[in-house]
Amino acid sequence: MKRIAPPSPKHGQRMKVTPGAVDRGSTNSARPHFSLCHMVAGLHCIDSCEATARSVFADALWRRSRLTWGELLQAPRQGLGFEKIPRSRISVPIPQTITEDVQHFLVFRAGDETRLIGFRSADVLHIVWFDTKLDVYAH
Repeated sequence: MKRIAPPSPKHGQRMKVTPGAVDRGSTNSARPHFSLCHMVAGLHCIDSCEATARSVFADALWRRSRLTWGELLQAPRQGLGFEKIPRSRISVPIPQTITEDVQHFLVFRAGDETRLIGFRSADVLHIVWFDTKLDVYAH
């Protein structure tokens, strides 16, 4: 009896996989993308910072963009890694655009006294606060 050849993973009669198609599985092997669309205007945003702090912010994003999410998960929180804090520890108002299903936030260090605080959705880190005064959450 003849064996039936498996279909090509690149295309079939009714479908074609386009290059760069998103795999809906784990995104830990992907590099992080960054979004500022949820960043709160005012005291904890990039606009309220001096040039030095903006430079720290850009450097923090650049360094992390070179790693995968898996590498960030394994990195120490004092380095390029992060720590998770529960939503209940946030001491400033949480934007209404952030739904209740976001139960924790990720905190990345950017220098000694600066934190990037946001949440992850697939491979995107949505940065909500740029905390230069260390007052966004109870330490």
